[in-house]
Amino acid sequence: MRHFLLFILAIIPLGLSAQRVEKLHFNTMVITLTDGTIEEVPLFTEPRITYQDSLFVVTTTLSTKTWPRNKVKGYTFRMEDGTGIENASNSNAQQVEWKLVDRQLRLSKLPRESTISLYTINGQHIMTTHRSGHCAINLNRLASGVYLFEVNGQFNKIVLS
Repeated sequence: MRHFLLFILAIIPLGLSAQRVEKLHFNTMVITLTDGTIEEVPLFTEPRITYQDSLFVVTTTLSTKTWPRNKVKGYTFRMEDGTGIENASNSNAQQVEWKLVDRQLRLSKLPRESTISLYTINGQHIMTTHRSGHCAINLNRLASGVYLFEVNGQFNKIVLS
């Protein structure tokens, strides 16, 4: 009987983590280094991305990995089927300008009826709005962390502290 109880207790944490994996949309973070090397980090929960001194640090439930900050060219997210966010950088800066000021996302030069969407780092949709010209989106209700926002199909990342 005691062995059966221990077995049940051992299974419970596995069942809870399996439920968490089902909610995760992106299952791999792909780090591209400046020398062209690509490193993959499996995601079972939302990763925590931080910068410590001169290091780029990615922490997941299973591990913490670090790279010299000046050696990281960028990172993307991929789903199991191979699709995902191809570019999480601000390569569309010539068209739409944005900045984060006091937990407020300020956008300018928005084309007419632009679609703006906000996501958690693991791809969970938070909100969508349609704006033109200039707008400010208040992010005070969000927890600290890394978020992605999309403007007319172009993804960008922000870090809330």
